[in-house]
Amino acid sequence: MGDDLSSYLNLLKELPNIAAPTLVLMGDRDKTAPQRCAEELVAGIPNAQLMEVADAGHALPFDQPQAFIEHVLAFLL
Repeated sequence: MGDDLSSYLNLLKELPNIAAPTLVLMGDRDKTAPQRCAEELVAGIPNAQLMEVADAGHALPFDQPQAFIEHVLAFLL
């Protein structure tokens, strides 16, 4: 657990270095990565936005493939 926490904290320190616009997608039923983690990513990355997809877990592209595609295409286009 200590190594995981240390790695996560190191990751958070690097987020401001991401220059590309970033989309963070999360499923509203994700039990693996809590919403707090997605919010921390978005807060740390310049030009990041968070989209939450209903009725999806951590495997969002498999749980809600159409919603996943729509969000990614809308972000890219």
